[in-house]
Amino acid sequence: TSTTPAPSSSDSGAAPAAGTFRTETNLFDLGTPNTINLHGTDSYDTIYFALPQNQVVKQASMHLYYHFSPSLIPALSHLKVILNGTTFATLPVPQTPSNGAAIEADVVIPADLLVRNNQLTFELIGHYAQTCEDPTSSALWAHVDPNTRIAMAGDLLPLADDLKLLPLPFFDAQLAQPPVVPVVFGSAPSLKGLEAAGV
Repeated sequence: TSTTPAPSSSDSGAAPAAGTFRTETNLFDLGTPNTINLHGTDSYDTIYFALPQNQVVKQASMHLYYHFSPSLIPALSHLKVILNGTTFATLPVPQTPSNGAAIEADVVIPADLLVRNNQLTFELIGHYAQTCEDPTSSALWAHVDPNTRIAMAGDLLPLADDLKLLPLPFFDAQLAQPPVVPVVFGSAPSLKGLEAAGV
């Protein structure tokens, strides 16, 4: 396999220092609510996601949950993981079928591949026969679960103190995650005050 060991869990659990960030999200949070289903001898699916404008990623990794058809030939079949046009991991079909259980793998995402707007692609190269196979056969499939996680850490850039940046940093239309905007009141607010804060 061409995968690279991901950072240890002890590293990922450390509290971020001032001016840095550490996040973990899954494909569901990135806007993929359902299992990614790949069918055929060469099929792919792409997820589009953006990073906050003030984040510079220095480390990134992915913990994948995926399934292969038990009919696939291990020597001829694999799952490629591609970020912005560059393949950074190739996951082979196991020699022993997983009997329906999810296969797990940790891979490192090269931080220099991550930009403001990203395309994450999963591509199945699948074969169930050496010759004379039907490329539309139901035996050719792989699934990627939406609970597949992506962890990132890096530096936070300061935003200029400029009203022209609004609605940043409170809302970024390119992000899939809903914004969380805290509102602080000096005293218990009235119903009208709560309504105004919501607006």
